[in-house]
Amino acid sequence: MFFKDPTISILPRLFIGLVAWAVFAGLARFNRDVAAAVAGVMGSLTNTVLVLSMLVLRHYLPPVAIIPVIPQAIAEAVFAAIMTVILARVFYIIQRGYTRAPEKKARDELPY
Repeated sequence: MFFKDPTISILPRLFIGLVAWAVFAGLARFNRDVAAAVAGVMGSLTNTVLVLSMLVLRHYLPPVAIIPVIPQAIAEAVFAAIMTVILARVFYIIQRGYTRAPEKKARDELPY
């Protein structure tokens, strides 16, 4: 199969993290949730576009074969945006140490 070719299976995936990090780092000062969503979309699209481009450049697929992949790529990008926002929020909650609610009463006054 064509994924045995490292220019298709490995090379495009090297750029996912770089693109996502650069987008997040550039937008985080404006809004962290928007930065996470855009980073997720761009990371997802980086993978899809580079893999499909390499498949066409290496003559494994004709260019017209990309058209049916577009709906899946859009769905994948939307899912990546949602999951990246959720995971970024979880990361920041854990990093800041907000894992417990502040106690209003002393321990000996609690009913349990």
